[in-house]
Amino acid sequence: MSNGDSIEFLLSKEITYHHQGTSKQGQMLVLTAPTNAHTRHRVKLQQALHRAMANIATNKTEQPAQKDTGESTIAGSDVMMMMLTSETDMVQFHDDFRKFMCEGSCLVEGEERITAKLWDDLSPDDTDALMGEYLANFILPSSLRKQSKK
Repeated sequence: MSNGDSIEFLLSKEITYHHQGTSKQGQMLVLTAPTNAHTRHRVKLQQALHRAMANIATNKTEQPAQKDTGESTIAGSDVMMMMLTSETDMVQFHDDFRKFMCEGSCLVEGEERITAKLWDDLSPDDTDALMGEYLANFILPSSLRKQSKK
């Protein structure tokens, strides 16, 4: 679910977190759109995504043109595949993304900021999917809007 400022991401594996002194199970993360307070992290994500897109464009073979609907229909998994097949330093990208989410852009069940410990409890598949969805929902649309104005 998305409202433009946040998206809900359903985990495949529940995590245990603490909220107001109570231990709870959580399966949903609320990811919030970057703001100017997150400029440092946002720019790192944008830069990595643009490098991956440029790398793909440089190495792209001729493919049939696709009809432009004016909407981004790129799935998070497609974004992550693009990132993984590019020359992007994905280890550094994972580290940067983790720091960004732990600074308040990711809330467990919408109520508790994810911590480094909780982040480490996420499954690798959930982590990859979460990164892809974040890029597809917040970073890519912004980049495409800027490109379409040129």
